[in-house]
Parts: sequence; C-alpha cells; structure tokens
Amino acid sequence: MFGWLRRKHPGSSLPSLLFYEVCRNITQILLMAILGLRWRGTANMPRSGGVLVVANHQSYLDPPVIGAVMGTRQFDFLARAGLFDIPFLRRLITLLYAVPVKEAGGDPASIKAILRRLEQGRVVLIFPEGTRTWDGSVGEFKRGVALILRKSRCPVLPVGLAGAFEAWPRGSGPRLGRGRVVVQVGQPISHEDLLADGVDAALKRLRAEVDALRERAEELRR
Repeated sequence: MFGWLRRKHPGSSLPSLLFYEVCRNITQILLMAILGLRWRGTANMPRSGGVLVVANHQSYLDPPVIGAVMGTRQFDFLARAGLFDIPFLRRLITLLYAVPVKEAGGDPASIKAILRRLEQGRVVLIFPEGTRTWDGSVGEFKRGVALILRKSRCPVLPVGLAGAFEAWPRGSGPRLGRGRVVVQVGQPISHEDLLADGVDAALKRLRAEVDALRERAEELRR
C-alpha cells in the first residue's frame, strides 16, 4: 500500500517516511508563501537508486529549500555535529535523516556514512563549497568531495540555487522581501562520464555546471 513512499527512501520505517513527507509539504507551502519559492527541472531527479545531489551553498535555507521542491525522493543531508548536542534539535534532524559532520578538518566518519547511504539507494545532498557564500557567488569545491565522487559509483545531480543569499545572507538574520528564491535542477551525470578525465576535471565540471544553473535560477527570479 505504501510502496510508493518506501521507494522514496529505502530502508526507512513507515513513521519516519510519513513524518518527512508531512514536513516537506508544510515547508514547501510556507516557503512558497514567504519567499516566493519556485523551481525548475525537478523531473530530472532519478526515481530510484543512489543519487548524489551537489548544490551551491547560499544560506541556512538551502537544505529545506532543495528538499522541499523534490517530492519524488526523500533526502539525507549533512548537519554540523554541534547541532546534535541540542536534545530537541538532535531528535528532529535525526528523523529528517541528517548526517553529522565535523565543522573543522576532514571527517572520515561522515564520508563513510554518505557512501553507505548512497549504497542503500538513497539521495544525499552535499554542498561542495563546504561553507556558505559571503557574496552569493559559487566558491571553489573542496578536495574532500573528490573521495565521495570517486567511491560513490552513482549519478550526480547538479543543482543551482538563487535568492537564498538575499533572503538570509551570511552574518545576518533573515531578510524578507528580497525577491524570489529559485531552484534550478540540471541533468544527472553518470559516474563514468563525470570521472572520465579524473577527479580534478570532475570537480571543475561540477562547479561550472552548478554555477551555470545558479545563473539560470537568477534569471528566473526577475
């Protein structure tokens, strides 16, 4: 009866699947009303199997914004390890499939967790810049992402986000009325295609694709 829901996040219990789905729908409605959230290209999300979603990082809004617009799958995402020290928040983000990651230096445990979840056929959202932008542009992708790309063996889905920086810039609180937030989803790239010329070329290609999608999303804000 709930097979369609179980396919969105393999291996999860029915209560957690339902909780995520309710949260996603409520979040989508709120973001549409408050931020004018719009999206394009979400049909490009593969319907099954592990998928690594790679996006630019503009603000704290990015994970809920991207997760809210892709209703065909449920996302795992990275969250700062310190957030898991807050009891209520730890319970909430665990129910929403968060993966704890250390804020400084490499974190082999989080990389292993990401790869394990991809092997289970789940969707994992990462921000290769490693930190939020200071000016809305797309920064360099961190070398730590290279290990995930090399070992994941799954398609990568590039995503460009625009407007979230204006809505909640780094070093400031939320700012409403700064224009729409738009998500532009690109075409999935197979593991073989992406790594054909090596990891360094793969990182450059992904950054270029994400930046082009961000620019397209920026055009849709006007």
